[in-house]
Amino acid sequence: MNQEFMKWLASDDAPFFFFEGRYGGNGTVVKMKKTDSLYYLFCQMSYGKEWLSSCDKFEYIGLYCIKDNRLYDARGRLFEIDGDEELLKRTTAKALKEDLQQRVRKKVEAVIGNDRKNLKVSELTDMSLLWEINRTREYRAANDARIQFLKNDSYTPPVFQCSYTPDEWTDESMMSYILDPDGYAENKAQSFIDNYQQDMLLCFLINDELNKAYKAIWENVNDPVHIVKKIMLAMKNSTAKTVNVTIVKNGVEFTFKTDAHELRMDCKSSYSTWDIIAADRRRFKDLFGPHTYYPQEIIRITYGKKVLYEAENKQ
Repeated sequence: MNQEFMKWLASDDAPFFFFEGRYGGNGTVVKMKKTDSLYYLFCQMSYGKEWLSSCDKFEYIGLYCIKDNRLYDARGRLFEIDGDEELLKRTTAKALKEDLQQRVRKKVEAVIGNDRKNLKVSELTDMSLLWEINRTREYRAANDARIQFLKNDSYTPPVFQCSYTPDEWTDESMMSYILDPDGYAENKAQSFIDNYQQDMLLCFLINDELNKAYKAIWENVNDPVHIVKKIMLAMKNSTAKTVNVTIVKNGVEFTFKTDAHELRMDCKSSYSTWDIIAADRRRFKDLFGPHTYYPQEIIRITYGKKVLYEAENKQ
């Protein structure tokens, strides 16, 4: 932190602050009072002999709050003048917006308490939200549940999460937040609760669909996703770049060498033959045609003499 600069900001002794540019040029900073606590900061860079020039423009570089003696909304030359980039980054417009979002979401979630009984509505009527829940039922829930099942050893039911996103800052809104962040966030939280009841209900309904989809996967032991998970886990614990895969397809047993990378990922429904080495891929096509192979057709995966995966119920 530039102590000389901060001392100038807090005093009324001099109208300008002068500094030498990091890469040349002379800089002049002026502060203009916006409120009793906040000042606009403007900077002009001159590359002539004079510190001030009628040919060069003053550019906005941030805000100074005399209330807490801190800089906000830092831009351009302010990072050069102050020097403490990490501290300045914590109060940029972007950082303040993220902080506001976190504060409001936390407040809303505390009020709702993951209990839909705390809402004033019990059904959706908004067409866009109805479209969203239908989309979730038709596709998204099953896909998200599959991702959760493959990624985690256990399942944690989702809880209500506030979806509040702040509007872009205006000078007035940013200054209001700087001067009273908790009070400003409290007002936004209450406004969100008052005006977004159906949006919050949608979160609960989406969670319901995800829970049902996950339960359906867990209870259906014949779903090939259970095999995919076992294969992914076996491959995750191996550093092999290529492995030997044995399948039984159409009653024919066949072993081929393939890249291990695809077996570490969710195949969705089937594995591609493109990762099989060329010679084995030709033999695969001679036997089965230009087809893929399925998780339930894999009976064994080996690396050298080590068996990485073996099907419990071989075909």
